[in-house]
Amino acid sequence: MTGDITLSRPLLLAAQLTGDSPTQARARLLDAAVHVRVAASEDNQDAAIVARSLVDQLSRFCGTVVMSAPDVIAQACVERDRELHDPPRVHAWGSSLARADAIGIFIGGPPDTPGGIGTCSDGWTGKVFPAGTHEPVTAFMVSNPIGALTAAALTAGEAFLRLIGLSRPSRGFELSAWSGACGSLGSLPDDPPLPAIPPIDALLIGCGNVMNGWAVAARALRITGHARAVDRQSLGGENLGPYSLARRHMIGQPKTLLLARHLEPLITVARHTRLGSKPPRIPDNSSAATSTRPA
Repeated sequence: MTGDITLSRPLLLAAQLTGDSPTQARARLLDAAVHVRVAASEDNQDAAIVARSLVDQLSRFCGTVVMSAPDVIAQACVERDRELHDPPRVHAWGSSLARADAIGIFIGGPPDTPGGIGTCSDGWTGKVFPAGTHEPVTAFMVSNPIGALTAAALTAGEAFLRLIGLSRPSRGFELSAWSGACGSLGSLPDDPPLPAIPPIDALLIGCGNVMNGWAVAARALRITGHARAVDRQSLGGENLGPYSLARRHMIGQPKTLLLARHLEPLITVARHTRLGSKPPRIPDNSSAATSTRPA
């Protein structure tokens, strides 16, 4: 397909949807630029979650992502990208890489540029809407990190489809992570409030892409407890694209270690290569053994 193994999955999808060759799709995506902005009025935790998750996902397939946000959010996005890409793809606003032809994404309200994308969350619901949207949009009224992560994923998907050249509907939509219902903006009923979550005792079999997403959500919800993680594989270069927790320096490390690093200390993780096996021992002088810094 191409020599860029980290792009293999988005390139395959782009080729299937457009009929382009993988080489054409690769050039289109890596030559593209997206400008992500956070509304100045949205200084809240859920807007920050949308921004960090969205920029991280965009950087997996888009060549240039320029970030306009409060300094702490923008810096976190830039630093995370430096652990994933060389040369980097995420840049703070003011960079010479900012482009007039970039797709604009506005977090917190309708975009003010033609062809732009607006996104936000409210409770369990993630929302995506195009420039020119006239329907009232409630943004970040009820805090819920799952709704914020939902908004980020929906928006990254919308940006991907536009970047590969597909025409998109002119109306917005929303999706509830609680019920799975999807509808036009403002059409879904209110979901229940986020419940208190007791400590868990979990068995995590397979620490791949889906389990990476679960770990991100579990940490965002501040879930506590204990888990046994089972996977015999180590992280490969092909996992850098789809695995949300993966970073370049982690290649070759056990996949169970990715989850443990992200979940601990809130959730203690016993790592296994197979069911019934003893947890693998990490030498005391290994930096991986002591790192609990979230990805």
